[in-house]
Amino acid sequence: HEVVVPLIRSLRCAAEYDDNWILEELPSIFGALGEVAYEPLRAVALDRSNNWIIRSTALDGLAAMTIKDPLHERAVFDFAASIMNDASEDDDMRGLAAHVLLDFGQKTYEKSLREFVEYQERQKDKDPFYMMHFDKEDITHLLTADHDHKKQ
Repeated sequence: HEVVVPLIRSLRCAAEYDDNWILEELPSIFGALGEVAYEPLRAVALDRSNNWIIRSTALDGLAAMTIKDPLHERAVFDFAASIMNDASEDDDMRGLAAHVLLDFGQKTYEKSLREFVEYQERQKDKDPFYMMHFDKEDITHLLTADHDHKKQ
């Protein structure tokens, strides 16, 4: 815990100053910390007062934990799916949560991912400037790709 809190402060500071180098490295660092980072990262990802970059980096850190520690895999990906499926969430955060599922090849959530695509398509029909995070072809491609993160 004593290591995680300063790292979360670093995350907030990096987000405030658009320090992409730090933001890109933090998920791997959180992943390497494992279990001790689980609850703090989950709390950061749930806290809607945090901006999307802080929340999504925390979610990426949770996903990175599953590379070395598959014990939390189901809980982490169920959590990401719950954000994606939460209609009260910001669409960008929902899309970023969905990307975690896609990036880690989580076929279990294919139905929910396809439903999210349908939702995005309806939004795009209403607003031509609506940015879709991914489409049906992306789901097919990403869920059939080799996602053996444990090899890395």
